[in-house]
Amino acid sequence: NTVTGFMPLDQIISTLSVKNASQDTAMIQKLGLVIYTMDNCQYCNQLKSMLQDYATFITYRNGLSPEYGKDVANVAGFPHIVSTLTGKSMTGLPSSIQQLIQNLQ
Repeated sequence: NTVTGFMPLDQIISTLSVKNASQDTAMIQKLGLVIYTMDNCQYCNQLKSMLQDYATFITYRNGLSPEYGKDVANVAGFPHIVSTLTGKSMTGLPSSIQQLIQNLQ
């Protein structure tokens, strides 16, 4: 309402959510994520679900493929996530997209 300056909470939340989502998309795209997974991995599947809206910006690789053996030789588990922009990596399922971005910036 322009007279009182009051904005309903649901309108505020939707504005913030759109803003955060577009910022998250930009960061996911910028980070250049490569995610190593393996079949039947519960955490890998959860991560893929978490990132489904960003799939076009992410490269997924089978971490058990001999083709990527050198890339994951010292990895302690899956999923293993690497930023091609920063060179930083993390192993495991982040609690949120924001945590993923924060860890790889």
